[in-house]
Amino acid sequence: MVAIVTDSCWATNQPSPNGSLRYDLIIAGCPNPADQTVRVEGNGLGTSNFFSFNMFEFSGQETEMYLHCKLEMCPKQDQCAPTCGGGSKRKRRSSRSKAADGNPALISMAWSN
Repeated sequence: MVAIVTDSCWATNQPSPNGSLRYDLIIAGCPNPADQTVRVEGNGLGTSNFFSFNMFEFSGQETEMYLHCKLEMCPKQDQCAPTCGGGSKRKRRSSRSKAADGNPALISMAWSN
């Protein structure tokens, strides 16, 4: 009945999603075009999706990193999967109003070296 859409994911150097350093991995449901290592699979097609990227660290910072993602539920009768292109031709979903309630969920996790 619904699909899960990963709208955005980013890494910070602090537990807050608004950390002083931020690195975007997924933007508007699509891999960051500036990082060719980000892969997103199955986004908006069902109740799960996944993404991968090459590990990195913020230079000169502590060893802890925090990953934050905004997820949305979308009624499956709508077109939920983002349309992504290469480089500057990247397209956004045609409408953000397709989310079930318009309020994305925020999930955060931490890891350390």
